[in-house]
Amino acid sequence: MKRMVIGLIATSLKTGHTAVAEFRTHRIMALVRASNGHEAYLAIVAEGVPDPQVIALLLDCVPGVDRDDWQAEPSAVAGLNPGPGEVIWSTLFPSEIASAILDLDDE
Repeated sequence: MKRMVIGLIATSLKTGHTAVAEFRTHRIMALVRASNGHEAYLAIVAEGVPDPQVIALLLDCVPGVDRDDWQAEPSAVAGLNPGPGEVIWSTLFPSEIASAILDLDDE
């Protein structure tokens, strides 16, 4: 699961778009959003994943982000709105964490 989450985040960092992994009736997405030199945000989206423990495991797969740093969306900070069946969590995404994720993805 950790490899998948790191790969999704790295893909979003490289492309600027949402990265998606689909399996059975579930989708996991990662989106890194930054605007004109302001702080970057990372959103992890789980669709069709009703178990809060699985969502906690997904968020725990992001190196360098403490569990207390995540916030549920929608919020005024990242401005994301969940669609039907989606759960979205976001956090500030410092450049040093982004660099570490890109390094892990290259391994």
